Amino acid sequence: PSSKLRVFPPVNGPVIRSTDSVMDPKSLSVRSKLDAGSLRWASKPAPITTLGSWEMQVDCVTNGPAALERLRTGNGSDQPYALAILDQQMPGMDGLTLARLIKADPVLKSVRLILLTSFGQRGDGEKARAAGFSAYLTKPIRQSHLHDSLVTVLAREDEKALTPLVNRHTLAEAQGLSRARILMAEDNIVNQKIAVRLLGKLGCRVDVVANGLEAVKALDSLPYDLVFMDCQMPEMNGYEATAAIRKQEEKTGFHRTLVAITANAIHGDRQKCLEAGTDDYLSKPIQPEKLRAILGK
Repeated sequence: PSSKLRVFPPVNGPVIRSTDSVMDPKSLSVRSKLDAGSLRWASKPAPITTLGSWEMQVDCVTNGPAALERLRTGNGSDQPYALAILDQQMPGMDGLTLARLIKADPVLKSVRLILLTSFGQRGDGEKARAAGFSAYLTKPIRQSHLHDSLVTVLAREDEKALTPLVNRHTLAEAQGLSRARILMAEDNIVNQKIAVRLLGKLGCRVDVVANGLEAVKALDSLPYDLVFMDCQMPEMNGYEATAAIRKQEEKTGFHRTLVAITANAIHGDRQKCLEAGTDDYLSKPIQPEKLRAILGK
């Protein structure tokens, strides 16, 4: 995996449990404080060693009550747990039950949770989200999937009810977005920074220009997949830039996706933007959920 995870501070690691097999603790990373347990993987190296290489301190326990005790002990120290990876199939207490107990505890409710299961069934994702999980993965776990899940879950500033559950489908979607090149035409520096931050969190590559004229020139140089166009800009506004782009496309036969951005949600703005030649419309302030929806189209 890439080293992107290393931008985060070392985490006093995830509690990990699996029923597939038990590794000899002596063979695991000396950085880890382990009792027992392992994960079943589709690829090497061994999971605990891998997590250690990502600058994570890892503790393992073998059941739900032991995980609760370890979490409470750790979160009473100066190095609280940031993340717990739970197996659904555990004796005595399954992963969903354990998650509900963690989220019901005021001291532990901020811990991010990832669920691992051997038997994925329809509806399991919704149950996992309702129980408080941020991610849901089906074994055998690919190293790249675990890495990307950790990056996504730990990067989130908060866990709102509408935050999508991370799973293999959303990871595949994010991987596709990471290959997308996006142009943002916006003259306000603050709005530029906000847009770049939001799109960056979704894995997109973003270039920024300050007016419509620069946007038209940029599209002559690079094959952008998507363009966000502020309607009110100096030199050439978004409507004028859209008209120029569409006129050029009449010669090339290539249609770029253009999304208009307006300062205020005024009745009739959407229709005005669509008639000007844009494919979609957003109003400021840009909401992450609406931005994700447009990227997913």
